[in-house]
Amino acid sequence: MEVSQLASAFDACRTAIEAEEARIKSEKKVARAEIEEARSRFVQEQSEALAKVKDERGQLEREKSAFEEEKERVRDVNERLSSIVKLNVGGSFFDTSRTTLTSQKDSMLDAMFSGRHNVDKDDTGRYFLDRDGRTFEYVLAYLRSPHTFTLEGLSAREVVSLRAECEYFQLPLFQLLSSKLDLDLLPSTSATISRAGNPETVSVSTISGPASHAAIVGRANLPAGAVWKVTMQVVTHWVYAGIISNHQPICLSYTDPSSCGWASASQCIVGGTNSSGKDGWIGWQTGDEAIFKLDIDSQKSPAQLRMWHKRTNRIYALDLPTSQTSWRLHLNLHTHPSVVVVGPPSQDEVKLIT
Repeated sequence: MEVSQLASAFDACRTAIEAEEARIKSEKKVARAEIEEARSRFVQEQSEALAKVKDERGQLEREKSAFEEEKERVRDVNERLSSIVKLNVGGSFFDTSRTTLTSQKDSMLDAMFSGRHNVDKDDTGRYFLDRDGRTFEYVLAYLRSPHTFTLEGLSAREVVSLRAECEYFQLPLFQLLSSKLDLDLLPSTSATISRAGNPETVSVSTISGPASHAAIVGRANLPAGAVWKVTMQVVTHWVYAGIISNHQPICLSYTDPSSCGWASASQCIVGGTNSSGKDGWIGWQTGDEAIFKLDIDSQKSPAQLRMWHKRTNRIYALDLPTSQTSWRLHLNLHTHPSVVVVGPPSQDEVKLIT
């Protein structure tokens, strides 16, 4: 073979080799790109998988935390709804039932212990109320027996403290006492006393005959803070409404030294003495309505008989003699026919005098 042929064959071989090298190089480049793409895709998929795992782990942690919080809430509610409640009221300890504490609906105690609110506890786990522990004993006594509870045996100071606690806890104790006011009146030879039509009210009517005064006195002493309603159904000549200490007065009972109240003809009676027109009082008329309150507060002086008068829309007040400590309902009617009705006020009417 000639040299030129050999050179030509060599060049052809070299060209083939270079072409093969180029092809291999191109394939390697493509392979590297595919590998890099696959690696990038793997890294991305791995990153996405890790992010998903992280999110799922975070969600799981959040669900676990929410579950623990719900368990705590349920545990707290169960504890708050347990039947026995241990209280620390101003340093005095009480054990009572949740039923007792929530017996007066819409009261503050009902809201506090019906599971709707959190109540602070002391170091021993007792629910803490920053109130007067000595008086709270009477609050519990009322809650346990609301229909038979009375203020009998309580001092004037204790009654005042109990009223303050009842107002704070939004308990209707004193409204209940007012509505259960003992309206039993001592009999009179000059008037008829009846409960016809409404057993919660008492009607007093003069007896026909020669004009005379009919003195009517309550059988029981009034409690401090007592509230009652007087309606003048018929005023023919002269009527009187108020309180008195003497349970056996003469027929002119309004002249008794312990008599305090308001009468016709602008008369204001204090200690049996007339102070005519005091505070602008003008007297009773047929159809008049009034709300009376025996306002005795050991922290205030003096004690008063207060009256809200509907027709004049005013509150009148009489300072009570300090020599007297007990009081009864007192009416005096003159001339037939005269009719006076005494009964419990509504809750809205009680607010007019408190």
